[in-house]
Amino acid sequence: AEKSVFEDNEIASEPKHSPTKKTRPNHNKKTKALTYQKFPRDEKHLPENFIQIKEEKNVLSVDNEHCTSTSSHAKTEDQTCDKITKEDKYVGAHVSISGGLHLAAERALEIGAKSFAMFLRSQRQWNAKPLDPRNADLFRSACKEFGFSPRVILPHGIYLMNCGSPEAETLSKSRQVLVDELKRCEMLGLTLYNFHPGSSCGKISVDECIDLIAESINLAHQQTKYVVTVLENMSCQGNT
Repeated sequence: AEKSVFEDNEIASEPKHSPTKKTRPNHNKKTKALTYQKFPRDEKHLPENFIQIKEEKNVLSVDNEHCTSTSSHAKTEDQTCDKITKEDKYVGAHVSISGGLHLAAERALEIGAKSFAMFLRSQRQWNAKPLDPRNADLFRSACKEFGFSPRVILPHGIYLMNCGSPEAETLSKSRQVLVDELKRCEMLGLTLYNFHPGSSCGKISVDECIDLIAESINLAHQQTKYVVTVLENMSCQGNT
């Protein structure tokens, strides 16, 4: 799927030391490779504080003491370097939207979070009321007031969705929900959307399931503007 965004892979392992020998920590070891795919170029629809990645790859060295880059930094729209520093480690939690979406930002602030995840609607029902534009405005205002930019907010898809389902009805409902939730993200000024891709339910092959998932994502992207779909790992139980 062309707009799916992050891969997080190990590129180097811990150095091997004798168990009896004390060593100083290696602050220059490479630990992670972050791969970015380009965001869509429909820039007129992007929120004002949206950061667009111009380069596809940015390999970083990361440890507990400091972070340094081993390749050119990803350039933002204003041509500055998007550096990753110790202060840029965004730790947060999944917070409740009970009482209103705007309260999610307030709850994240209360626990000292620098980022947060949330549902956009009831996570256990297929049907949901349309998002009221007034509630969307309240959410945007709360995020601005409390300093949460779109890049640190990751909404999560509902649990019922299975975009690789072999059942026609479930697949159709899942695709409708995916489009609906991406459009809700657009109304809220959010740029990322996280969901579990799906399961074969043991009725089709893994490759067939993956094809359905990719097709579902591409169909959703055709009907939406700029939100990037983030695929979360499955539990690897059963047929996921």
